[in-house]
Amino acid sequence: MNKVIMKGNLTKDADIKELKGDKQVSNFTLAVDKPRARNNDVVFVNCVAWNKMAKVASKYLKKGRQVLIEGWYNIRINKTEDRTYINPEVVIDKIYFIDQKQEVQQWPKGIPKDMEKYKHNDELVEPERGFNPEEFDPDDFM
Repeated sequence: MNKVIMKGNLTKDADIKELKGDKQVSNFTLAVDKPRARNNDVVFVNCVAWNKMAKVASKYLKKGRQVLIEGWYNIRINKTEDRTYINPEVVIDKIYFIDQKQEVQQWPKGIPKDMEKYKHNDELVEPERGFNPEEFDPDDFM
């Protein structure tokens, strides 16, 4: 099983990038408290959201906002001519807004009227596990 649940604060506003084929990706970082830390130590966790979830993230995830995320752990590998980069990240399935700054509590349930266009049959379809970035097509699950 590959399931991640974390609560943390956003370190900056979530971005959004338009990709070819009418696809979107949003990246953001959560500052998550270390378990049993004595002096407020945090871990910075890279998160990625695709397509409809990317649109929601870029609209509602702002610096300092406290959220709980559900997703799955992934390692993305990028190779250049002289170096290989290993990037651990959490691919987002659900976002829970827990800071009460807005009326939104969870996506996709409890969606405000202006977000109706982001629903997919009232259900968020989970992406396939263990994707290869070079073979990845977000439309396969959205």
